[in-house]
Parts: sequence; C-alpha cells; structure tokens
Amino acid sequence: MGLGTLVRGLILGKDADRRRRSAKAARIRSLPDRRVMAENYVPALAADGGRILWVGCREYTLDDYALLEA
Repeated sequence: MGLGTLVRGLILGKDADRRRRSAKAARIRSLPDRRVMAENYVPALAADGGRILWVGCREYTLDDYALLEA
C-alpha cells in the first residue's frame, strides 16, 4: 500500500477510496478494447466451445469471471 492510498484512506475513509476505485474500474471497462472483448470475443469463443486461460487480478476484471463461466 502506497503512502497516498494510506493517507486517502485515513482522511476520506474507506468508502470514498472504494468509490474512487470503482469509478476507475468502470472507466477501464468502458474502453473500446474491453468492450470488444466482452461483447464479441468471449461470446464467440463460448459458442465454439473454446477454452480461455484468464489471468486477471485487477478490480476491473471481477465482472469477467461470471461472463467466462457462463
């Protein structure tokens, strides 16, 4: 944890920090490459019975797991 994150957490509280991270995740998920992947590539691979090795550890990848399992 960086000093800036620690200071923001202490001053603004954990809820404000969580909202900031969620807003950042929403911005990343709305990027064109992310939308193409979620709307086109993953469904096409699923329709063909393809397998995907998914390595995602950032907050913006949390919603991808449900899509991939479906």
